[in-house]
Amino acid sequence: MGPALPDLPRTDPPQVGFSFSPVAAGYAGLDPNAALSELLRRLRPDVVRLPVYWSDVAPAPHHFAFGEVDGMLTLVAAHNAQPGQRPTHVVLVVGARNLGFPEVYLPEWIPPEKALSVAALVRGPDYAEYLTASVRRYAHNPLLQAWQVENEPLDDVASGQPVNVAMPVAQVRAEVDSVHLLDPHHPVAVTTYNSAHVDLDAVGSSRFGEVFAHLPGPQPVGHPLSALEVSDVLGLDVYVITGNTSALADVPAARRIGWKHDILDYWSQRALAQGKQLWVTELQAAPWPGTDGFTPDDLLLSASQYADSSANLVLLWGVESWVRDPRWWNAGVAAVRILRGHDPQDAQRAIWSF
Repeated sequence: MGPALPDLPRTDPPQVGFSFSPVAAGYAGLDPNAALSELLRRLRPDVVRLPVYWSDVAPAPHHFAFGEVDGMLTLVAAHNAQPGQRPTHVVLVVGARNLGFPEVYLPEWIPPEKALSVAALVRGPDYAEYLTASVRRYAHNPLLQAWQVENEPLDDVASGQPVNVAMPVAQVRAEVDSVHLLDPHHPVAVTTYNSAHVDLDAVGSSRFGEVFAHLPGPQPVGHPLSALEVSDVLGLDVYVITGNTSALADVPAARRIGWKHDILDYWSQRALAQGKQLWVTELQAAPWPGTDGFTPDDLLLSASQYADSSANLVLLWGVESWVRDPRWWNAGVAAVRILRGHDPQDAQRAIWSF
């Protein structure tokens, strides 16, 4: 049983923020620290989700270097110290599975044959040492709001690895329990994705799920029920147009966004029934790489739809790509205002001056 959630009150409207990956910023040709500082200044988030990459903080066996994470937290603290700023807290992601492609972040000193089984690696002493060192270092940081264990750990995703990178439910539960033991004061989230339509999620999480899996037609995807059961917080990654949604090519983005609204209502009620919370850990806020069809208008519509979805926290994903694109900046700032309860038309007119 995890801790109570005194630090995460149910809010209406939700807390709003973004996920930030220094790796994604680097892919975009940006200086990660400068990009994070600009995102903090322009978006004024309640929460930022930051990765603690095993590959970066463990440069050698039994040796840890947290300089990159410390640097990001220093930028958040400096942002909070400026007069009149909305205070920002952080969710830290620990895990071999972590934010952004290639999804699996292993130290270079891990032997190649061991890298073929993520599930086996995270049961080993090297990973336990990383997890323990990370949680102990930041458990008492005043910026910390919550932990996330792994990233979509129950799902097999495109990772560049020649093997299935999904982890067993029991292993994810064990990691959540480990974090609870090390830090009993902060809740732990587990993330996943889900189906395009709520009916598929409902069937997939019912007692008829295994029977349905053998029938023709669309199938449930992701593992929202399992992620909810092993965590304090269910984190849903909400995308409407990706490289994997070609089967919905004839369905407009607006309709898909409406379906996701229904899904968030469904899972927020399931979470509430267990005394837990629902977060949108990744709200699509940029086009999927190599895929057209998601526009700034779709981001604004998503914000309008999800503002009343009963999610406690909504984190935008893809914000690193906005830094050199004024259209997306304007849409992003307006989306944050909409999620905070502002009228959509007023939100677009009242863009903060930069």
